[in-house]
Amino acid sequence: MPLPSRFHHAQGSTVASSPQGRRSNYMIRSPFSIARVGCVAAAAVLAAFTSPADAQYTIESWGSNLSGQQNLPSPNAGFTAIAGGGGHSMALLSGGTIAAWGLNTSGQCNVPAGLTGVTRIEAGNLHSLVLKSNGSAVAWGWNAFGQCNVPSPNKNFIGVSAGREHSVLLKSGGTVVTFGRNNFGQCSPPRGLKNVVAVSSNFDHNLALRSDGSIAAWGRNDFGQCVIPVPNSDFVAVATGGFHEGFSMGLKADGSIVVWGSNNYGQHSVPLPNAGFVAIAAGSTHCMALRIDGTVVCWGAGTTPPSDPPVFPEFGQSIVPTSLAGVVAIAAGNNHSLVLRP
Repeated sequence: MPLPSRFHHAQGSTVASSPQGRRSNYMIRSPFSIARVGCVAAAAVLAAFTSPADAQYTIESWGSNLSGQQNLPSPNAGFTAIAGGGGHSMALLSGGTIAAWGLNTSGQCNVPAGLTGVTRIEAGNLHSLVLKSNGSAVAWGWNAFGQCNVPSPNKNFIGVSAGREHSVLLKSGGTVVTFGRNNFGQCSPPRGLKNVVAVSSNFDHNLALRSDGSIAAWGRNDFGQCVIPVPNSDFVAVATGGFHEGFSMGLKADGSIVVWGSNNYGQHSVPLPNAGFVAIAAGSTHCMALRIDGTVVCWGAGTTPPSDPPVFPEFGQSIVPTSLAGVVAIAAGNNHSLVLRP
């Protein structure tokens, strides 16, 4: 499926492109990254994309606000990437600095002083993970299982993904590095895993997209979230979602979406027509997708207005604002949704 020139992939987000700018290697953000997402461009997943210095956007968000997820940064301008976590959100500014807001019980919103040169961002459940332009990674927040202890040598990374209590890094040579909790084997990637171009981490499972369009999965599998549908080919993007009931999403080269794993909230019911999608993201109980025309669709939990106070899992996270248009990037937090728009 050809992708219009206004879309390309940078820092886990699909954003508008221009002839000039810095290079950005492909990588998938997990939505709940557990994202946690994910957002991705659907074209040329094997290639690097040009990230324009002048591509700056505004954030729009909806869904749960129990932890201040809707308290967007001010001024709300100049952003190039977004990430949604368990109860917090992150955004990347064009100058390589970060804004973080929402739940901060473990210091996940306390951006390290002097942190600059950031090119990719990941919001985990209670920790945050970023990639710098020099290929090093930085993590902060909850560290009970060492998920913020980046292994040495801290270099040559091109992708990051943050789960509940673990982290995944993608090396420039197509291999992955995992660290943190391993109670479900989430830090034990398949032996010989190579040629990886994208990674996505959920609460307790991971997906890796290979250069041949196939997917590898490992970690928790009690809902079949690691059982890749057949044929395992022609994928261009992956996203992982779920709380204790994991599910996975895959974007095909023809612009269609495949969902597997838990279906407790209707995550498998991709809105029709299942075509023309260019980005995917997954929260704990809902799915997001960006169409080639800049419109967004959400499904799963959160399709009805929440009560007051809201009751899990109905936080309105799947109720897309009616006036929303021209979206260039999507991200899903646990129970909230974010987009970048002009």
